[in-house]
Amino acid sequence: MFSRKFYFLNFIVMMFFISCNENGTDIKPPKDPRTYTWTADTLGLPGSFQTLMYDMWGSSPKDVYVVGHNSSNGNGVMWHYDKNEWINVKLLTSEGGYIDGAIELTSIYGFSSTDIYAAGERIIGYNPNPPPTFIDSSLIIHYDGTTWRKVNVYNGSPLRDINGSSASNIIAGGRYNTLYSFNGSAWQKDSINIQVPAGQSFHIESVNLGASVSYLVGYRSFEDMSDLTYYFFERVNSVWTKIDSTSFAKFGEELFRSPSGTLYSVGQGGVYKYVEHSWANIFNITSAYIYGIWGTSDTNIFIAGNFGSVYHFNGTDWQRIEALNDSQTDYWTVWTDGTEAFVAGSIFADGVQKTIVWHGK
Repeated sequence: MFSRKFYFLNFIVMMFFISCNENGTDIKPPKDPRTYTWTADTLGLPGSFQTLMYDMWGSSPKDVYVVGHNSSNGNGVMWHYDKNEWINVKLLTSEGGYIDGAIELTSIYGFSSTDIYAAGERIIGYNPNPPPTFIDSSLIIHYDGTTWRKVNVYNGSPLRDINGSSASNIIAGGRYNTLYSFNGSAWQKDSINIQVPAGQSFHIESVNLGASVSYLVGYRSFEDMSDLTYYFFERVNSVWTKIDSTSFAKFGEELFRSPSGTLYSVGQGGVYKYVEHSWANIFNITSAYIYGIWGTSDTNIFIAGNFGSVYHFNGTDWQRIEALNDSQTDYWTVWTDGTEAFVAGSIFADGVQKTIVWHGK
């Protein structure tokens, strides 16, 4: 009898979390994330000298994806965790839907275990007039619960980020002002109306789509990344408007919106919060660059950066996760559902670069 009650209560708790997540409600952790026990897995393929994962998303702790770059002929750019182990998703085979060409994935975002998108680039040929040596193009792929398949979009430049407020409201942005939007039935190409100095280009770095208000961060620079200026845009009624710009750390480059609707950004200088149409630096870090942010409420947020920097915010203060504190490790992405957390970064092992994924619960 005790066993049945125990499992019944677990089921009720699980359904509560699923319901909260689907309705965009803040999820309060049942266990203090600062007391998690952390275990690590290393991702790499035989013969590959570099496995570098940039972004992560999951529908639950039993269904987590991480995407990035692998030197193994485009293989190993996506891995899936099924509660027991990390498995290389074979996108370049018939079993994986056959995404042709050498590819790299920089972002992943989903709405359920059977509706997930990933974005990046693929090599479509050699350039007869280098540099560069190769010609690349935008890549968006979609998972329907069975197979990953390439989405047909007009050729554009490599994509940096993909995000959506619903399965019928999605956006993806990238280099050279490449922007795509999806309305539930078709993808359309768009761009940001911005003038840049001669010889410079505008690149979209991060997008965050809302039901009514959306945001975007991009930058302009020469190809050597000199004279770098960042821009912050807001979209209302399908019109993108420049709200702010900076040539120094005034707001970050990676956007995140909490379930309550609060907008955050991370990058150089730490963590920023958008309050009353202005950015405030709520956690200043000068010793590290923050790349990843994810949370389930405004009182449960993880951030991850270089030099082993992983911090947790509980609504009152930021605390470093000492179990992951390693100056030789750069962390790129983090994801949590409020009950468990995953942090992915890069390490050097056996003379090659591999991805390490920490799992806390």
